[in-house]
Amino acid sequence: MLSSTEGLVPKGSTLFKGRKPVNRIQPFRRLRLATLGLTLGAVLVVSSLPAAAPALAAGTAAVRIDPATVPAAGPGAGFSVQVVSNTSVNASGIQTSVTFDKTLLQITALSRPATGWGTAPTFIGPTGDLTAPANVATAISQANGSGKLATIAANLTPPAFLPSGVDQGFLNITFQVIGCPVAPASTTLLGLPTGAIDAVVLDGTGDPAVVTATGSIVTPCSNNTGNAGTRVTSTLDPGFLALQVDANFNIPLIRQVTNTANVPVKVFSDGVWTLNVSDAMPVGKNPPDRGHMTNALPATKRLADPMKARYDAEPLRSLDQPFANTNVTSGTGTATPVVTLSQFVGPTDPPANYSIVLVFTATSGF
Repeated sequence: MLSSTEGLVPKGSTLFKGRKPVNRIQPFRRLRLATLGLTLGAVLVVSSLPAAAPALAAGTAAVRIDPATVPAAGPGAGFSVQVVSNTSVNASGIQTSVTFDKTLLQITALSRPATGWGTAPTFIGPTGDLTAPANVATAISQANGSGKLATIAANLTPPAFLPSGVDQGFLNITFQVIGCPVAPASTTLLGLPTGAIDAVVLDGTGDPAVVTATGSIVTPCSNNTGNAGTRVTSTLDPGFLALQVDANFNIPLIRQVTNTANVPVKVFSDGVWTLNVSDAMPVGKNPPDRGHMTNALPATKRLADPMKARYDAEPLRSLDQPFANTNVTSGTGTATPVVTLSQFVGPTDPPANYSIVLVFTATSGF
């Protein structure tokens, strides 16, 4: 979310520093996926703080797979688990990856619960918005080919949050057993790796919590009584694509000036990609306000000029345009383009605390 201080800042005033940056992978969030392509998004929240805001101690978050141990009857048998979080502070965002032995287990279904993180307006993964069945099917296919369900994320726009001290369901996953461990092994692990592109939890203000993650131990053939059908599968590897953006930025709002904020975007890829910046259009934002900074959802005030984005000398993109018209740059391999966000403030724009939530999307296809 991008916001200014309360009331417009007079020209020449001291600008406030932003909050501690937070990695988030979005995307978030809202994507277009071509055949054999990869799409990954990240929500960027740019916000302002009052002067001399006190530093807050990081909260803690436990993320686990429930149940901790799972028996299964052998090839063809199915079982379900849930990714759950429990935090010491209020929480506004979560993302996780789940790893598994693809020679023993395959994912057959993926959904979110009706409560907890299931109420978040944002629910995305490596293939885009996971409220779309086609995106879910592609995410499952990619996970079964790699053995990793990568970076599923949900986000609540502050000041919305989930309360601390309560188990909050995040992700339901159904597996099918396709093989048994080679003796003497009898179990296999469902893992929850931690890190910037895996398990991350944000507190109610968008700062990262200290995450402890616990997986689940599966006994895939605890009741296996004999031979079963043999399943042969193969997946064409589409390459890799990942996106990392700090979650919090400030932009000054000075009248009759084009104000700017520079946003480094890390793109990790082994192929050609295109980077897009667009308005996330969170729940409550009216379509005519697309690309504009507003004071609330729904808005009672907005800045007259839309926000714009540009990389280097490439064309300036106005964010009040459709998604297809807001690509800012393209590249190959791993790179860190710096996107400049610009906001003009006119002499008649009313004083307020303005904000915008943006989605950064990287798309790769061949």
